[in-house]
Amino acid sequence: MEFLPLESLVTYGGALAATLLIVQLLKNYIPLETRALSCIVALVVLNAAAAGLGLWNVQFLLWSLFNSIVIGFAASGGYDAVLRIKNGPPEE
Repeated sequence: MEFLPLESLVTYGGALAATLLIVQLLKNYIPLETRALSCIVALVVLNAAAAGLGLWNVQFLLWSLFNSIVIGFAASGGYDAVLRIKNGPPEE
């Protein structure tokens, strides 16, 4: 049984999980806003998985540009939501 099979990385859930894990590892070392880093990582994850499965083509690249934004925002927003639950709402 694999942790994240290659086939799951081209799905929304698999790409989201991989993006969330990778961004949490990289965000202290790469000086980018977390949402921008999430979108870039999602784009790389989607295209690398598609290339590994032989699914990559120009049409996939165009769709992955849009999907990487959705996945990137979901990954960074999901982490923010967990922090908000853990620490309470931000004080104004």
